[in-house]
Amino acid sequence: MTALIVNEGLGLFNPSYVGGQASIGQGDIKNYVNAATGNLVLNDRDEILVGRGVDIVAEQTYNSLGEWNDSDQNGWRFGFERTVKLVGSLNSSGSSIIRTLGDGHEVTYAYIGSGQYESRNGEGNFDRIWKSGANYIWKNQSSGASDTYNSAGYLIFRRIKTATPVVTVIAESSSLKSNLAITKRCCLITIAVVMVVVN
Repeated sequence: MTALIVNEGLGLFNPSYVGGQASIGQGDIKNYVNAATGNLVLNDRDEILVGRGVDIVAEQTYNSLGEWNDSDQNGWRFGFERTVKLVGSLNSSGSSIIRTLGDGHEVTYAYIGSGQYESRNGEGNFDRIWKSGANYIWKNQSSGASDTYNSAGYLIFRRIKTATPVVTVIAESSSLKSNLAITKRCCLITIAVVMVVVN
């Protein structure tokens, strides 16, 4: 079966659920059709490490209306393939930052002053992005979770508020190796993502 959703853009960010069931057969692939755009979204959970607190999930998402600009250029984006891109001059009126989520959805953050960019999409408090040294920092104002992106705009760290034990995960695929190193400090789990493309 297919689940019908309505949202703006690609992926599964902040959707309104219309109806149906997303599961296909016995596998873990879920399929959705965006009733507003016609976009077919397939979501596949490759691996999951279940533990006390936050589970570590390796998943991929495909969008029929998406571009094939993911790491292995097959149209499927890994959940950790998050990026930021500056549009305009940093910290200037009218500039923005586009944050692409692991499911392909793009969120635009407008410059609001004092070196801060803000998005009014989604639920809860507004998310913010700012530049700190050579890196960009994204923070969810509601949960306290944060991502750190390098100067090229690629995700390198992820922080999630939790009080759970420390875990280290190494995930591999045929064309991409990803090492996720997770450390616990003061009720936060930090996930460092290192991607190496293998030819």
